[in-house]
Amino acid sequence: MLPIPDGELMPTVEVRKEVIRLIRGWQADIVITFHPEGPGHADNRNAGRAVRDAADFVANVPNAVPEVPALTKSPLYLLMPDYAARRSYKPDIVIDAGDVMERKLLACDAHASQFYEFAPWQGGFLQDVPERWEEKRQFILKHWETFLRVSDEMIPAIVEGYGEKHAAKIQYAEPFEIADYSRRPSADEIKRLFPMLTPSEESLP
Repeated sequence: MLPIPDGELMPTVEVRKEVIRLIRGWQADIVITFHPEGPGHADNRNAGRAVRDAADFVANVPNAVPEVPALTKSPLYLLMPDYAARRSYKPDIVIDAGDVMERKLLACDAHASQFYEFAPWQGGFLQDVPERWEEKRQFILKHWETFLRVSDEMIPAIVEGYGEKHAAKIQYAEPFEIADYSRRPSADEIKRLFPMLTPSEESLP
């Protein structure tokens, strides 16, 4: 979390340097960001641009931000879906989120200004915001269903990752697109980085 006010994030050189510092400091294997040309919130788009601009320097240019050693291998850069550009989004990796769905909903609940204030006000359903958790849980599932549930474009990647039997049972998932500026991982690296994608015997056709 950088000290930049909402709506004021810009892909400046200083922001790029800070992103380089952070990625190197974490020795990241995977970096998840927004699409640099997404049509949504400007902060999301500019965050994606800052990461895209930093990606060239993280591993390949040691004299950029020299106080933090460059990585020996470039991370895998993944893009979260921009649902305003769904037709052009390609889910390359899709993770079954069923086992962690309650934790995800609680994370949404903790982001009260988004889920119980601004978005309901913007969408005209502020009067429907409930008080108790069980009702809030259903409220989030109802109004953000398209962001949570499996959709048609995810199915090929789910089947590839989990096998047809397991894929048929998945209701909630997290899709990721491999960024066009990212290196392309091998099948073996995908299995290492995402061990949950190896189909179990009972999920095989």
